[in-house]
Amino acid sequence: MRSCSTNPHPATWILQLIRSTRACAATVILLGLSGPWNTASGQTFQRRYDPFGQGQLQIGHTVLPAANGGHMVFGGSSTWTLDSISPTQFAMRIDSAGNVLSLGRIWDPVTGIWAGAPGSAAMLPDGNFVVAAGSEDEPNGLDPALLRYSNAGDSLAVFVYPQGPGSWNAQTARPAPDGGVIVCGIITGLDLGDAFLLKVDSAWVQQWVQVFGTPGPLEAANSVVPASDGGFFFGGSRDVGFNTADTWIVRTDAVGNVLWSIDIGTPEDELYGAKLAPAANGDLLCASGWNYQGSARYVNGLARVDTAGNVQWWYTYGPNRYAQALQGVREEANGNLIAAGRSLSIPGGYQGVLLRTTATGDSLWMRYYYYQDSLMSDGEGILMDVEPTAD
Repeated sequence: MRSCSTNPHPATWILQLIRSTRACAATVILLGLSGPWNTASGQTFQRRYDPFGQGQLQIGHTVLPAANGGHMVFGGSSTWTLDSISPTQFAMRIDSAGNVLSLGRIWDPVTGIWAGAPGSAAMLPDGNFVVAAGSEDEPNGLDPALLRYSNAGDSLAVFVYPQGPGSWNAQTARPAPDGGVIVCGIITGLDLGDAFLLKVDSAWVQQWVQVFGTPGPLEAANSVVPASDGGFFFGGSRDVGFNTADTWIVRTDAVGNVLWSIDIGTPEDELYGAKLAPAANGDLLCASGWNYQGSARYVNGLARVDTAGNVQWWYTYGPNRYAQALQGVREEANGNLIAAGRSLSIPGGYQGVLLRTTATGDSLWMRYYYYQDSLMSDGEGILMDVEPTAD
């Protein structure tokens, strides 16, 4: 069965974590954005956080296991200065009950540090963490930046890589096989958009940058996965005709030269790109949202692609809704898949989506999460990332 029944549950936050258990299902931690909190069936805790106590917007982008227990949460926040609000990056370590153990922040009140995409952070081989971000570079826009945090969430360093004209929006960073880091993103300003890969070595020095695109059409990269041979896969979207974009996956060699490129899409306009994650056997897992019959609505979708670019399967799930897409996917220890995302139901507003499937894409269940309490009946929620836990 490909399509899933839905079962709404009240749940969500400012920055909120939900820990969920289901019969015959792995435990997951979900990461997202919304209002205060209320528990729902299938959850062992739900917390909301205002890391710096200023009541500003908080968005969690990535949740990862910490090397010394618990989980690390990475995201973007707004911080008051004396006369303005400045974008800030934070790292928060929590225990298994969602209690905050430590909190770190990288903040530049002059230039500002902007958040990357969902799944923008990764653990390094030494147990520390790297986060893709953008550093303001007036008048161009943004330069790609890498933020380094300790395994406890302490800010260690900020590395900025000036690139010249255009706004270079770094989206995702991952450790490379040679000990360096690979970064992907989108360049805007001079063109509608080009994708880029940027590679730094183990000393955080830029080695090379490759740009993928043609003048006029939109090309974007929002996720990257290192390949076992030293090359890379990146996922994003690209225009394939007038007002028509497809989910896009590209395979490169170790210096960013294209080896193959595939599109996964309908004849209609798909805007959400490919959020890639590795499977244990080397395949690529692709989360996205695909257009529904040329309408303004979308359906949640997953695909599995092998290392040669062959699509093993590609399925969509559940009802069609506005602005709907899966934004992160992980493989569980038993081979099943868990994916998280967002759904816009007018007039209901945004809801978080959680989907669980078998290794071959057959749906097991899908649920929607939203926020509601005695003070707010129309809260919204978006899930950015998901991480299976050890139990």
